[in-house]
Amino acid sequence: MNRTSVVRVLIALLAAAVWCGAVRVAHAEAGESKRIGIVNVSRVFKAYAKVQDIQNKLKNQYKGQQTEMEQRGNQLKEASARLKEAQEQVKPENLELQRKLFVQFQDLQMKEFELNLDLRNLREKIEKEKMDQMKQVLKEIRAAIREVAQSERVEIVLRAPEYGESGEPLEVMDDENPDQQAPKSAAELVRRFRENPVLFFTTGVDITGKVMDKLNNDYKAAGK
Repeated sequence: MNRTSVVRVLIALLAAAVWCGAVRVAHAEAGESKRIGIVNVSRVFKAYAKVQDIQNKLKNQYKGQQTEMEQRGNQLKEASARLKEAQEQVKPENLELQRKLFVQFQDLQMKEFELNLDLRNLREKIEKEKMDQMKQVLKEIRAAIREVAQSERVEIVLRAPEYGESGEPLEVMDDENPDQQAPKSAAELVRRFRENPVLFFTTGVDITGKVMDKLNNDYKAAGK
C-alpha cells in the first residue's frame, strides 16, 4: 500500500469516527430531552369521586332486590329446619305423613334452586353494569393522564409501583383490587418486584396528584 492509499484510509477512518461521535451526541441529546412521568393508578382510582358515586348508585339501585332475596333465603332456612325436625319425629309406620314430608322437602329444594339462580342472575347483572361503568372510568383516567402529560410536557408515563421509599410493598386494603394488597408469600414478593415497571423515581416526576385533581375538577364541573 503506497503513501496516498494510507492517507486515504486514515481520512476515511477519521471521518467514520467523527460521524459515530456525532450520532452518539445526537442520541444523548435526544435522550436528555425526554421527560418521564409516573402515575399511581390505584391512588387515582380511589380518589376519583365518580368511582364512589358509581358504587353507591349500584348499591342503592339493587338494595331492594338483594334484601328481598336475603329474606327469601332466611325463610327457606327456617322452613328447612322445621321440616327436618318433623321428619325426625314422624313414626316409621306413618307412611302417608312420610310421603307428605317428602313432597314438601322436594318443593323446598326447588325453591332453594330458584333462589340460587336468581342470586346468580342478579350478581351477573350487577357485575355487567359495573364493568360497563368501570370501562368508562378507565377511559377517562387514560384521557386525564394524557392531557396532564401533555400540559407538563411529559413524553412517557409509567405506572408507579405500590412501594414505599424503603422498597417494601405498601399494604393496600382494596377489595376491588386484591392483587394490590401486600404479598402473602416470598414468591409473590419476588414476582411483583420482577413485574414492577418502575424501580426508582423522584417526586418531581410523579404527576398522580395532578391527574386526580383534573379528574375530580372535570367531574365536578360537569355537575355530577
